[in-house]
Amino acid sequence: MIDTFANPWPPRENIKITSVRAITTAPEGTALVVVRIDTDVPGLYGLGCATFTQRWKAVQTYVDEHVSRLLVGRYPGDISDLTRLIGFTAYWRGGPITNNAISGVDQALWDIAGKRAGLPVYELLGGKVRAKADTYLHASGSTIDATIEHAHQLIDRGQRYVRLQISTPGGGGYGAPALPGSIRRLRTRTAGVPATICGEYPSCSRQHGVNYPTTSSCCTMCTRD
Repeated sequence: MIDTFANPWPPRENIKITSVRAITTAPEGTALVVVRIDTDVPGLYGLGCATFTQRWKAVQTYVDEHVSRLLVGRYPGDISDLTRLIGFTAYWRGGPITNNAISGVDQALWDIAGKRAGLPVYELLGGKVRAKADTYLHASGSTIDATIEHAHQLIDRGQRYVRLQISTPGGGGYGAPALPGSIRRLRTRTAGVPATICGEYPSCSRQHGVNYPTTSSCCTMCTRD
């Protein structure tokens, strides 16, 4: 265990980070990682998302074993310096594990900053820029027909954007259960989706994947004007 890093300059206020840890959970079977940063001020803590669903354990270990020793004892207001410290203290830099950990820490530190200021973080970052924004929901199912039926239900409720998530051999997620078998069967499983539903709505784009000889995209996005 190495010593934590001291503050490189006098902090503006006498507030210190006392702990940094990753909280893991899996609602509906989807692995999520949340970074919690506590301070020596009672009740003052921050939360941030560091989710990397396919490598959640690596992010958890990175936060608990490496990030925490860099930040404990530091002033939580030095957000840019602390996130750069995480990224630049490793010999090999970058990558999804490091970047997800930094993302969680960055959000948690801004959460603390907002609580200290008594303001929502979006105001600290410049304020609102739009009155509303479109969202999408997942339509999921173990078969193409079940997924399309779910998509129609969401569209009938007024949802403008729907993402189709079909169960795949060897994998699932976002509400779609995993199926036995190999991902090599994926092409035949998803080939009929665009023609089935996208002919009914103005635009459609395929997402999430590269069409290698043995695989195909497993997501279709359909929209309604």
